[in-house]
Amino acid sequence: MENKTTNKTVFEVDASGDVIGFFIMSESEITLATEEGRRIIREGWHSQRIFKPKYDFESNTWIEGLDPVKLQNKLQFIEKQEKTPTDEELNAVAIMELTQLVLGGGE
Repeated sequence: MENKTTNKTVFEVDASGDVIGFFIMSESEITLATEEGRRIIREGWHSQRIFKPKYDFESNTWIEGLDPVKLQNKLQFIEKQEKTPTDEELNAVAIMELTQLVLGGGE
């Protein structure tokens, strides 16, 4: 019988909860790492929109590590980008307008 180990993606954080790195580890590697005093977190934050993930040891959850001002600036920047037409969209509008001029005579 074959011995199959299931590897998991885990995150290592420092004492303040900031991500140091992410690794793929087996259960035995996770156990060894935690015995060595490393802070290994098994669950990610991927179901949340977090720009700077930070692990909160009190609530055992991932939280946003950006300060509120930087977070607000980031969200405003993203909103502005989403409203700005892409080059492809601008080209499509220009082609439609040109087509109307050529075929419709500009009326």
